[in-house]
Order: sequence, then C-alpha cells, then structure tokens
Amino acid sequence: AAALEQGAGVQPFAAMAVAYRLGEEGQPHGQILFQYAEPSAAENDLAPRRLLAESGVSLVTGKPYAATLFTVTDAGVDDDTLAMTVEPVDGKARRLFDMVYRRDLLFAVCP
Repeated sequence: AAALEQGAGVQPFAAMAVAYRLGEEGQPHGQILFQYAEPSAAENDLAPRRLLAESGVSLVTGKPYAATLFTVTDAGVDDDTLAMTVEPVDGKARRLFDMVYRRDLLFAVCP
C-alpha cells in the first residue's frame, strides 16, 4: 500500500507489453513496455511506475515483486514508450507471463 501511495501520479497509458529474450548466457531478460499518447506522459511516468515495480507487492502472494516475480535492472524512456528491463526471479521467464495471466499487475495501475 505504501508503494502505491508513493507511486501516486502514474500516468494513463495506451498499451502495455511483456516480453523476454534470451541473453548470450541463456538467461531470460524481460521487458515491460508502456506506450503513451505523448512523450511527456512517458517521461512523467518513469519515476512513479519504476517505484511501483521495484517496491510493489504482489496482489497474489502478498510478497514484494522483487522476491517473487522480477527485479528491475533498468528503466528509461524512448519517445512515447517507457521500457523496464527486468530479471525474472530464479531465471524463470514463465513468471512474467504468469503475472500477466493472473493480472498481478499492481505496477501497471492505470488512472
């Protein structure tokens, strides 16, 4: 709840995508992308959205995302897109897709 309160100020986004790729060492590297109507909305959303992803608590387990699903390793904005690079816990890419299927997406709250 504290992360959600601190994450207040998130911007509405038009689309969200979750994907992963395999790195050279065979480990999955995830991407969580948000697209906005305007580049300024993506820029304004970077800090609060990253805070929710880094400090948020799973709606399913009640435990921090960082302990159960993923850790954020990088985040940035390119034009109207906010991109977070994430590492799934224990290197299991399926965690990212299970998160979507279960709608365990507190960090993706959209006002």
